[in-house]
Order: sequence, then structure tokens, then C-alpha cells
Amino acid sequence: MSSTFNDPEFLQAMASMGVAHQPGKPRKKRQNASGNPANRDLSQNDRNILKDFDLWAREQPDLMVTATEEVAILRSLFGVARNMRINPHNPDDIADLLDVVYDIGAEDPDLVLVGLATLNDYIRFRAGREVDEGWDGIQEDVETGLFSLQLEHMITDAVATADQIDPEERRRVFASTRIVAMVPTVLEWIGSGRPTAPSGGLRRADIAEVAAMLGISATGVNKLPPKEPQQESLFQDNPSERTPTIHAMSMEDVPMLASWWHTLWVADVIELASGRVRPGPTAEQWTGGAPPTLEQATNLLGLFVGIVIVSGRMDRYEDDAVELTLTHLLHAIIPDSKLPSDTPPTQEVESKIMRKLRQLERADLAELDQAGSIHVEPAMRGAIALGLSVALDVIDTDL
Repeated sequence: MSSTFNDPEFLQAMASMGVAHQPGKPRKKRQNASGNPANRDLSQNDRNILKDFDLWAREQPDLMVTATEEVAILRSLFGVARNMRINPHNPDDIADLLDVVYDIGAEDPDLVLVGLATLNDYIRFRAGREVDEGWDGIQEDVETGLFSLQLEHMITDAVATADQIDPEERRRVFASTRIVAMVPTVLEWIGSGRPTAPSGGLRRADIAEVAAMLGISATGVNKLPPKEPQQESLFQDNPSERTPTIHAMSMEDVPMLASWWHTLWVADVIELASGRVRPGPTAEQWTGGAPPTLEQATNLLGLFVGIVIVSGRMDRYEDDAVELTLTHLLHAIIPDSKLPSDTPPTQEVESKIMRKLRQLERADLAELDQAGSIHVEPAMRGAIALGLSVALDVIDTDL
């Protein structure tokens, strides 16, 4: 982020907020509010809080920018808040101040990111000194926005890095995955059209044949056999030791198959209507005998990854699983990325993370070792990054 603060557009945006300081240039000493234009709209309480925040910020080791810059940004936010009749010391008004941050940085994601980071630190500061005053309850909204923006920045960097790899190498790697390679096969199986289950998914009678295209042993059943106890752990599980046949009451009982089918539908490779599946508008791109283009393969894999990540979000544990899956995959495509680490996931959440990551592993998009580390080869990282972006878009739409 250091280069951001030397960018002329950023500095101009900061100046429009009342932040006149430019890094590397000395600040003029301000004696009082009347001598500092940035302070003219501030109350005495505002200035006292800013002084205390300055002292607190200087003790924090994990600020996105310097303490001095955060104080300058917060002073500007206070000034804008006062002009808009927003009380920055009332937790109930912070949602309005959050909107101000988004509005000010509408054309500059970097500005929004720094503004959110400053606002998040301000809330942490207030929550630490004013217990039970409502500050803890509003931090989640700010942290969610900050987390999403951090991810977006890192994903953009990951895509840029992946684009430097030889395009033909990436196309070859993408095309070798079953998710891409089996598209012509499933279209040949569909032919001019086939009946589906009422939900639009595969019928039980068809689950085994289509699942086999992905290398999955599954069979559709009318009644499930007794379930054997099984515990999946991110740190103690070896997929090569577990290849049982899946007994499925519906396609959704075979997660990787369901994710692929949904991907084909979203990508317009197939069309679902009136209880039948037919070739979709883009099917012809996959049936001419020519290998898929890099764009085709990248987009299909990106959709698949995004759908795997966000699947099942109605479940009570799924939001935590989605966020942690995003984090795991981001670390896999940007090994030196630094995102905040939360407390270890519960067993329920860990199980859901595992199921998502196993889908990606079985699809040859990622690899999990016995220590629980996730690995993605460099040529595959662009597709994973696109999938993270797809997942974020879905999450933002749902909010």
C-alpha cells in the first residue's frame, strides 16, 4: 500500500477530504482549531478523541498505514460527519459514516480500503475504552467490508501474477482437468435432450454415469444405507484412503457433481427447462472437436471454484466456512499473503471447509497434504483467483 500514498489521484482525494499532508513532507504545527482548516468543523470532544486515538494508534503494530495518516483520515471523516449531521461518537451513527467512506472512495478502491481500515481501528479504539457502549456490535459490518476489499486487492494481484505465465501452459493445465475435459462428453450424453429430476438436477438413474465422468463412484438410490461414523479433519485426512461409493438420494448428495452441473448451467453450456436438460447457447463452443480456448477453460474453472465455495450458504455454519475457505485458497495462491487469523474453526465449520477443499482437490485444481497445507500450482492460480472473485460477487449480492 506504500505506493498508494504517493499516487497523485490518491493525494487529491485525500485533499478533498481535508487531509493536506503528503508523506515525506513535514507537517506544519497547528496550534488550535481556528488555525487548522481540517479542525474548523470539529467539536472540542472531536479533538480530544483524536488526541487519544493518536496515542492509541502509535501503540498498534498492525495498522495498514501510519498512525499519523490514520489520524489525518479520521479527522477528515469527523469533519465530513459533522457537516452531514452525523455523530461520530454515537455507535448508532457509524453505519452512516461507513456509507460516507464508500461514497468518498466510489471511484478509488484504495481510498475505500484505507478509509475502512481507519474506521475499523477507530471502532476497536472506542470498544476498548468504552465497554458495553455498543461499539463491539457494529464492528462486524466494517470488518466484513474490509475483509472483502482486502481479498479483492489480493485477488487482483494474483490474477496479474498468473497472467505472466505462458498462456499455452495455462490452457493445457486447465484443459487437462475433468471439469473442462469432460464437457464434450456430457454434451454428447445429453444429445438433443434428456429428462431431469424436478429440481433440474440429474435423475437418480443418471447419477452413476455422469458422476463417473468426473471419476466419482456414485449411485442413485431410493433409500440410504446405514451411515458409518466418519470424521473429516483438515489436518488428519488422506483422500487416497477413502474412495467409497456415494449412495445418493439426489444429485446434491454428490457435491462435486452438483457443483459441476450448476457450473455448466450458469455458463450456458446446458439449458434446464420443463423437466429436461438440453445443450445451451454456448454448447457449440465445446463440441467442434477443437480444444477449449484459454478464456473458455478459465471462465468455466472460475465458475466451478466460485460455486464450490458458496454452495450451501443457507446452512447455519456455512458463512464461517465460506470465509475460511476463501482465506485458505488465498494463502494457497499467494503464499505470503497476510490476512487476520481468527480462532480455530469449530468441528462443524472445519468439516464444511474440508468438503469444499476436497472437491477442488478431486477436480485436480488444488492439493492438500497430510499436514493440512493447501497447494495450488502456479499455472492454476489464475483460475482459482477468478473463482474467489466469483464467490465474492455472490456474497456481495446476497448482503
